Amino acid sequence: DFLAQEDQVGSGEAEEKAVNQQQAALQPKKQSAQSEHTKEQQALAQAQKALLQTEADVAIEASNKKVPKQSKALTTADLLRQSEEIAKLQAEINEAVTSYSRRPRKLHINSINAHKYKAASYEAAWQRKIERVGNLNYPGEVRRKRLSGTLVMSVELYADGNLKKIIINRRSGHKIIDDAAVNIVKLSAPFAPLPIDLQKDIDILVITRTWQFLNEGSLLTR
Repeated sequence: DFLAQEDQVGSGEAEEKAVNQQQAALQPKKQSAQSEHTKEQQALAQAQKALLQTEADVAIEASNKKVPKQSKALTTADLLRQSEEIAKLQAEINEAVTSYSRRPRKLHINSINAHKYKAASYEAAWQRKIERVGNLNYPGEVRRKRLSGTLVMSVELYADGNLKKIIINRRSGHKIIDDAAVNIVKLSAPFAPLPIDLQKDIDILVITRTWQFLNEGSLLTR
């Protein structure tokens, strides 16, 4: 619509040239910054590499210190000493096995599992004897004081019926009652020998029963 007074063809070229000159001026700075960054990365990588190498050297040195020196060849004396130690150890093992095999064979029965064994009838007869002796020898002081109590006691018998040991598993809370139960077992001993069939299987019979001292002056075991 309008005619320019002067030729403006060069105007666009000048602006483009100015932009190019400005970019050219910035390019060295950018390259310089990138170069500095690359140098920093390289320096960091070298430092890390040196650190890893140092750690590896330390680990190798420590490992070498832990590795024992090669042992010297065994002499005849060393072999003889080792043979003696082995023989001694074997003797101890044999003694332990023999000792274990000589341990007495025990059978533990109570009112719940007695029926499972050949000792059921024997245990029932033992219980009747205990209660008979106990009621005949009921402690007078316990009867006078009308004390009552329940305890659990195990009685160990040899195969010939002799008494081996008495163990109170749970006390009644009254020493006089606990002592009375122990005394009743001692008064009842010795007991009948174990049945022959049972003696083939065991050496010691352990009878565990609950003892009840009632305040009316009677004894029950169950």
